[in-house]
Amino acid sequence: REGVTTLLMTFGIGAVVGNLAGGVLADRFGWRATLTALCIGQMVLMPLFSALPVPDIALLVLAFTWSAVGWAFMSAQQMRLIGIAGPQAPVALALNAASIYVGAALGSAFGAWVIQTYGIQAIGIAAGAAAGLALIHITLSALWPPNPR
Repeated sequence: REGVTTLLMTFGIGAVVGNLAGGVLADRFGWRATLTALCIGQMVLMPLFSALPVPDIALLVLAFTWSAVGWAFMSAQQMRLIGIAGPQAPVALALNAASIYVGAALGSAFGAWVIQTYGIQAIGIAAGAAAGLALIHITLSALWPPNPR
């Protein structure tokens, strides 16, 4: 139980840093490069959770980096959706916000299945594979031009 407050604070600082950096990255490099880099970052970071437990400082660095990479995603995703949806951007952004919760629920169910089937050590590897699927989706979806209606 010791260190939980420090871990949560570190995660929160990572979230703020990621949120700020995500906008800068999306503005500077565009949504595709930003989302691609962030997915690759998640693919690298997530399997590290399968190595837990690790020394406290390593856990703090992992939590900060994971949080920053995760929270940096939204600006580029919103930029992408606005470009695709055109005048329907407010609806697309609202659906995206709702989809985050659907994804969290489905991801939790998938994670529970992974833990029950393969054990807790497999969760990071499975999450890294899920990030790989997200990267495939981003790559393929970038091939189709936007068709705002």
